[in-house]
Amino acid sequence: MPCGLRVLHLKLEPKNAQTRAGSAVLFNTLKAPLLAMIPRPELRDIEADNLATRLLDVLVSRQLGSGQDYELTPAEVRNLLAVSPERVREHFAWLLWRLQSDDTPGDGQLAAKGTRWRELVGPIFERIWPLDTRLRTERASRNLVQMAMNTDDAFSEAVDAVLDVLAPYELYSLEHTCHIPEGSMASF
Repeated sequence: MPCGLRVLHLKLEPKNAQTRAGSAVLFNTLKAPLLAMIPRPELRDIEADNLATRLLDVLVSRQLGSGQDYELTPAEVRNLLAVSPERVREHFAWLLWRLQSDDTPGDGQLAAKGTRWRELVGPIFERIWPLDTRLRTERASRNLVQMAMNTDDAFSEAVDAVLDVLAPYELYSLEHTCHIPEGSMASF
């Protein structure tokens, strides 16, 4: 498990699919206050991160076909990301990177990274990520580049998906992220 953290662990029971977000009935009841709370500035980072993780759990279970009872749409998450502090977008980008790069997929996850991008992470990313240039940050961009770097044979598709939402960041950081020999980008 990367970083000692399982980004996603679905507990799928035959009658009642459930994610770490709780039962669908509980989630649907609390969804409106949850979506209203995440963008609030008084919410601590750890609390916002925890709630954002639950939202991704629901999106993943819906994408995999096991969470159709959860009433959360990609448009709701995209709107949430657009009005939330940059820290929430950065954490969401980190979650997507970890989900894409996880070498030990859990129940229902796709093992091959190219397939995982095409059938799970890519569709979620493309539906939720806001396109507004004012919302782009260096940290979120770094996480999205890392996500794309972990797509194996779907790399060109991932680059096409993230290219228009990246903010420029330091060349030395890009060299490190992309494992480019130091100084190779000096002419840029």
